[in-house]
Amino acid sequence: MNQVSGRIQAWIWPGFGPGAETFVFADLAGVRDPDMRPFIESFSPTASSDPQAAGTQIGCALGGRTLARLGIDTAFGLAVSTPPVVAMHKRLGITGDPDPAQWKVGGPDMPADMVVVVHGQPGHEADAVATATEITDRLNRSGGRTITHTASSLPGTIEHFGFRDGLSQPNAVLDGDGQPITDLGPDSQPFVHGGEIFFGLAGLDRPDSAPVYPGALEAPVAAGSTMTVVRLLRQDVALFRSWCDHESARVGVNSEWLAAAVVGRWPSGDLFTGQGTDPGSPPDNTFDFTTAETRRCPVGAHIRKVNPRRGGTDDNPARRRILRSGIPWGRPLPLHGPDPDHGDRGLVFVCSQTSIRDQFEFLTNRWVRASGVPNPGAGPDILIGPDPDRKSNVRLPDGRDVPIVAPEPFVTCEGGGYFWTPAVDSGRLHLPPAS
Repeated sequence: MNQVSGRIQAWIWPGFGPGAETFVFADLAGVRDPDMRPFIESFSPTASSDPQAAGTQIGCALGGRTLARLGIDTAFGLAVSTPPVVAMHKRLGITGDPDPAQWKVGGPDMPADMVVVVHGQPGHEADAVATATEITDRLNRSGGRTITHTASSLPGTIEHFGFRDGLSQPNAVLDGDGQPITDLGPDSQPFVHGGEIFFGLAGLDRPDSAPVYPGALEAPVAAGSTMTVVRLLRQDVALFRSWCDHESARVGVNSEWLAAAVVGRWPSGDLFTGQGTDPGSPPDNTFDFTTAETRRCPVGAHIRKVNPRRGGTDDNPARRRILRSGIPWGRPLPLHGPDPDHGDRGLVFVCSQTSIRDQFEFLTNRWVRASGVPNPGAGPDILIGPDPDRKSNVRLPDGRDVPIVAPEPFVTCEGGGYFWTPAVDSGRLHLPPAS
C-alpha cells in the first residue's frame, strides 16, 4: 500500500463489507461560518490503512455548499462542472425521477451539505446505531438539520431484484506511473489507472506520469480524495416481477429468463448468454464481449450498458469506470402475499471517480438512457433507466429477435447528492487551505 492509497477513506476503498450502515445527511446552513472548518475537521473517518477489525467504522464526504463555505470549492471546477459542485438534481435532469422537491434529501428543502456513513460489521450493528445517534445529535446541536437512512446487506450479497451485486469493479492500479497498461486484470478487463478514481494518482493518457488533481488544486493535500455520488434509489420489486411475468408470457419464455436477459446475468451472477436456465455455478467475471458466445448477452442488457468491457463500444470504457460501494435498504419483498413494507426498499447507490461529469453523468445520461450506445442496436437500459416506455430487444432461444417494452421505471431516485470525499491524515479529514 503506497502513501496515497493509505489515505483513502475505507468506505470508498476497499469498502466496509457486509453489515449495516446508517447514512446521516446534514444541512449545515445553521452552523456558524467561524465554526465550520474546525467542526468539519473534527470528524475521524476510517482510512484504508486502518486495521479492519470487527466493530464500527466511519466515512465522511462534503457537499458543494460546504466546500464553498470552507473556501475550497473553486479547486473542484474541473471535477464536476462549471459552476463547481452543483446540486445533483440540477445536473441530471432525469425526466423519470420524481420532482426533487419530493426528495427525502438533496432537494431544495433539505440540501445535502455533508454525509456521514457509520458502518457496523456483523454482530456490531447496535454499536454502529449508537455511534450514528451520537453523530446525529452532535450535528443537530451545532446548528445542522439531519436526515438518517439505514441500510444493510442482504443474504448472498444480492440486491432486491434478486441478483448478485458488486461482481464487477474496476481493476484500479493504485501504484502505476501513468504509462499504458497492456496486461489484462484477473477478470479479463483492462486495468484502470488509479487517477481515474482517486486524486493524486496517475491517470489515463498522462505520459508525464503526473498525478490527477481536482481542477486548479495542484497540491498533494488532495491526494487520496475522490468525487462521490450518493443516490437513494427505490426499487419497485413488485412492478419488476409483474412485468417479467407478463412480458415473458407474451414473448414465450419464463420470467426468470427474461429478468436475466434484462440484467445480463443470472441471479447466481453467471453471464447470461441465452441459456435455458441459471447454471447456478459460482459467478465468473473473467469475460469480455469479444467472443461469439459472450456476444449473445443482449447489447441492451444492464451490464453491457454500464460496463461494455472489450468488444465494441463508442468510447474507451476505461475512461468511464466508477468504483461502487452501495448497500441495499429495506427488507426483501416476500415471494407471495402482501407487502408488509409497502414498497419501502431499494439501494443506497454510492460511486466514486475523479470526474462526476465524465464518468457517472456520462454513464447515466449517455449510455443508460440513450439507444444505440455504447453498442449499436442497444436500447435504453430497461432495468435502471428512468424514462417511461423504455424499449429494447432480446433474442429468444429459437433465434427470433423480439421487442420488449417497460412502460414504467423500476427504479426511481428519492434523493442524494454530489460530494467530495477527502483523504484521511492522522485520523482526521485532510482539507486543503482556504483559497
